[in-house]
Amino acid sequence: MGDGARDGERRSLADAVVEAVAASLERDPETLPPLYEAVDPDALDALFGPSGPATRSGARGRVRFAYAERRVTVASDGAVAVGSKASGDAAESTPDADPASEAAFEDALAALVRAAESNGVDVAGGWACRDGSTPEWGVEIYEVRPGDD
Repeated sequence: MGDGARDGERRSLADAVVEAVAASLERDPETLPPLYEAVDPDALDALFGPSGPATRSGARGRVRFAYAERRVTVASDGAVAVGSKASGDAAESTPDADPASEAAFEDALAALVRAAESNGVDVAGGWACRDGSTPEWGVEIYEVRPGDD
């Protein structure tokens, strides 16, 4: 990881995760714990890397895990999103104010719903998202139980 990807080489998703988390913590990547303590780096690269099945088939998916006090989401398109807290405590997490990927949007939306719920807001139902711009959006929030797909 120290010298990054060389010309013509793609960096691994594992390297991208470590670098993104290090940047979010404002730390040197070498000071972080080994990624393999949180997730199998080879499996991550095999699944979502350039020659992985998700990439070849165009399938969409993501994997989420906690690493170095952060929530990490790796999407099938190789996007890496780093959330603010790994604790899972929605009240302590702050949604990404400017999500740049579907994974970051989903993380921000989930954090917002959990935080509102923990503050006593009844989040279930339809919500209009009107801010004066077009198009306007509507969001429906409902409880998903284990086994619901």
